[in-house]
Amino acid sequence: MCIVIIKKSMNPDFSFFLAMNRDEKYTKCWDEINNHWKSCPDIFGYRDHDSGGTWFAYNQFLTAILINRECYDFGHLYSRSKIVLIALQNAKDLNTALENLLKEDTEYYKPFNIVILSNNKIAIATNYYNNKVNSRVNITYLDDDLILINRSFPNDLNENRIKLNIEKFHFLKEPDPKENVWSDWEQILTTECYAVSPEDENCLWLSSKDWGTLLSEIIAIHRNGKQVPIIHRVKVR
Repeated sequence: MCIVIIKKSMNPDFSFFLAMNRDEKYTKCWDEINNHWKSCPDIFGYRDHDSGGTWFAYNQFLTAILINRECYDFGHLYSRSKIVLIALQNAKDLNTALENLLKEDTEYYKPFNIVILSNNKIAIATNYYNNKVNSRVNITYLDDDLILINRSFPNDLNENRIKLNIEKFHFLKEPDPKENVWSDWEQILTTECYAVSPEDENCLWLSSKDWGTLLSEIIAIHRNGKQVPIIHRVKVR
C-alpha cells in the first residue's frame, strides 16, 4: 500500500518536502509525467495505462497525491485515479480544488485518500469514513510538522510502516535541491523488506511475490506559490 511522507521545510526556498513510495502489482505500467489530458491542459502527471488517470499530478499552484484506502472489495466501483484530475482542474488555490471534490458524487469511486498541497497549506480528503464509501468527501487540514499517510489516516500508529519510521524522519537531514543532496531520505525510502501481510510492512520499500514498491520519489514544494515542484527520482523497480 502506497505511503506518503510530508515534512515542513526549514529551507527558506521550500515550504514542504514530500516523499512517496508507490506500491503496486509488478505488472502495472504507466507513462512518465507529462500533460496527458487534453481536457486538463494545465495539469502534468503520471498516466496509468489501465485507467487513464493518475496517482500524482500538479499544476502551477498545487500538487496532489492519491492513496488507496485498503478495506473491503469494492471492485464494482469506478477507478479512483480520475479524482486527482477532478481536484486540480482549473484550480489556482487549495479552496478551489477542495470545492471541485465536494461537487463530485464520490460514492461511486473506490475508497481513496487524496492529499493536496499549496505552497503553504495541506489538506486531505477521503470518501471513506464511518466505515463506508460516502457521496461527499470529508476534508481535514493538516498542520503537523511531519505527516505520514498510507492506507488509513494521517500518522496512524496502528500502521507498522508509520509506527516504525515516523521518528526517523524527525532526525534525518532534510534534502537540499539546490545542492542536489537527497541521500538521508533516499536511504530510508529504499530500505527493503519482504511483506506478505500488513504486519510485515516494517520498511518503506516493499517486496512480495506479485507486488511491491515500484517507484520512489522526493518532491520539493516551493514557498513561491507559482513554481512547479522539483521532482527527484530516487528508485524505480
